[in-house]
Amino acid sequence: MKKLLMLEFNELCPELIERFIETGHLPNFKILKSLSKTKITRAEAEGSELNPWIQWMDIHTGLTPEEHGVTRLNDVKNYSGDFIWDVLAEKGVSSWVCGSMNTNYNKTMNGRFLPDPWNTEVSVFPEEKLFSDYHDFVSQSVQSHSKKSQISSGSFIKSIWKQGISISTITKLAMQLILEKVGLAPSWQRVILLDTIQFDLFKYYYQKENAQFATFFSNSVAHFQHHYWRDFEPKKFGIKEVNSKNAKAILKGYQHTDKILGKMLKLVEPDTGILFATALSQQPFCDNERYFYNFIDEKNFRKSFNITENTKIKPVMAEQFHLEMESESAADEVAERLATYEMNSKEYFHVGSNKLFLINKNGRNVYIQCRCTQKVDAKAEILDKKNDTTMSFYNHFYEMPDVKSGMHHPDGLYWFKHAKTFTVSDAKIVKPKDVFDDVLQYFK
Repeated sequence: MKKLLMLEFNELCPELIERFIETGHLPNFKILKSLSKTKITRAEAEGSELNPWIQWMDIHTGLTPEEHGVTRLNDVKNYSGDFIWDVLAEKGVSSWVCGSMNTNYNKTMNGRFLPDPWNTEVSVFPEEKLFSDYHDFVSQSVQSHSKKSQISSGSFIKSIWKQGISISTITKLAMQLILEKVGLAPSWQRVILLDTIQFDLFKYYYQKENAQFATFFSNSVAHFQHHYWRDFEPKKFGIKEVNSKNAKAILKGYQHTDKILGKMLKLVEPDTGILFATALSQQPFCDNERYFYNFIDEKNFRKSFNITENTKIKPVMAEQFHLEMESESAADEVAERLATYEMNSKEYFHVGSNKLFLINKNGRNVYIQCRCTQKVDAKAEILDKKNDTTMSFYNHFYEMPDVKSGMHHPDGLYWFKHAKTFTVSDAKIVKPKDVFDDVLQYFK
């Protein structure tokens, strides 16, 4: 039986992979590269159109952004076409989709499906309680304002205990929490532990259900690069003082991903194809420090900005969220009202006006994030221009703990072990959507 494992290690960088392989930090990536045909995917996009939730859609559907129309994270509900696992299901191929970003499945889903933790629109498949509890707990941990049903830590432990978590992983999780309390372990290591837990879950169902096509998504390195690159390479940012606890986060992230890869190489049969892709990569964001702000809590936000109870507030990622209104006219009204709020100074923004919110409307949905990107003063005020009143910024928003130091780059890694041919061409640089055709070619 032909099988394929698709490793989706989000935004790993070609330059850093090569550097860490040469220094001996990534022995398993070195092995995989030696066994693979290698290419670069290059996204023909920039600015707001260069985001992994768009480029992963390209890979999973074989369509361009103009064709699939998904431009925001958690906006996949607007796409009614097939994903790669849907097409494979029609060919009788079973799948185990583990956390792939911004995805869905249709009624012909053949196998098991775990949505990414930012996905509030798509349910697990099959809808088993333990499986659902796992996804809901991870989602509410990643999304500080998740509207999912609240899952207790006890229910989460029960779910992972019955779904393959190893004693080694439980020990690491316990040690992390203990060392954090006494100040001996940075909290960013929890992100690595999430990958460890998810690998145990992946392994459990991979062995139990013997799927022919499987995906495994990891975002830890992407997260570290966005927030800790200035601590990793301070000279590129022209700074001398760094947070020593964060300086090793990026390298540790790559090393941990290499360990996950090593476990995968041992897990799959020798003749299983392995496709490794990153969709995008990153580069240092050196121009300015970029701060993030989010509202303190949902209740406070509703009261302060007159958001009705029948409006659904859904997190997207980091400081981004969207309001789902009852009608398009209600969406127009709330977007117009939120646009009247401003900050009392332009010094809190890198570009543009002193408007408090970045607002985009799509039908009944209003996508929002705080526009403040510079350090906001403790006495900063929000101006309600409509009612001619003011309120304290920090009574309603908090500064998120990390400063942006990595930005998206259009080049992604694409390696394929056991690929006899590439469908599209022998070119070294291809479009992200071309990966889709190579997967279908593999299963012919």
